Amino acid sequence: MVLKKITPASEHAFSVVEHAPQVPKEFWIELDNFVNRNTIAETSDRNGKTKHYCMHCLKAHALKIAQQRGLKNGEMKLIGRLFEKNHLGHEGYYIDGENIIKI
Repeated sequence: MVLKKITPASEHAFSVVEHAPQVPKEFWIELDNFVNRNTIAETSDRNGKTKHYCMHCLKAHALKIAQQRGLKNGEMKLIGRLFEKNHLGHEGYYIDGENIIKI
């Protein structure tokens, strides 16, 4: 399967910091693991290394993991707001490593 819509791959660098204490630490660890699995490029400067990846795929994965872990509605809304400028995957799918996952 080929995703036809091309989106800039290294749009943002997302630092997995506990943005909200009410969201379980395991959720942020999974997002960090996702970033490590899906880093497209890594740049370095005097402040250290920055990993670049697709924020659309990260948003889709974050919301899917949040649902699977049964996070509360308020936590889900918070996660949605963290990624509000990004689309949810790519036309119903997102990439995780070598897998194309249906949202």
